Amino acid sequence: MATVKRPGGRTARNRDAVLAAARALLEQGREVTLQVLAAESGVHLSTLYRNWSAEEDIIREAALAASDSNLPLPDTGRLSTDLTRFLLKLRDYVRSPLGRALLSIPLSATANRADYWAGRLRRAAILFERAARRGEIRDNTEWSSVVVAAISPIYFHEMVVGTSMTNQQIRRHVDLIIVACRPVARDS
Repeated sequence: MATVKRPGGRTARNRDAVLAAARALLEQGREVTLQVLAAESGVHLSTLYRNWSAEEDIIREAALAASDSNLPLPDTGRLSTDLTRFLLKLRDYVRSPLGRALLSIPLSATANRADYWAGRLRRAAILFERAARRGEIRDNTEWSSVVVAAISPIYFHEMVVGTSMTNQQIRRHVDLIIVACRPVARDS
């Protein structure tokens, strides 16, 4: 007989408590260890060991769960406004303690990295799909590639250059992305 996981109950409450504690600790810039998480969340240490193999797993899960609420998709009716707002929020999130924690997790600790990014790219592509339906940009584009082109400078500046993009740099970058997505004029 197959065992069915409960979608609610104590397991869900424990998970929510641990992730909320991890998020709070990260936002406060405090150390995140399994022992501290157990104390802060009220969940027994053995439960943490049973459900997560390391602190990094909990940090990643907490940060990823927070991404949707920290990065809403604007819908103003104009791609330039929507994309600018989205990239400004992304820049601010990446600079936050929670975003920095996510970026600091070693590649070896991110087993679900491909799934996470595929979901993020699909979600952000909605901005471009809406714009295509409105006729602002062509509709036959591989949106995930455009999203990568749009968000990459944010991460590059933070992780490689060591500075954040300015608001003006983000606005200029948005202009370039939109120009690249406009319909190509056909010769008559």
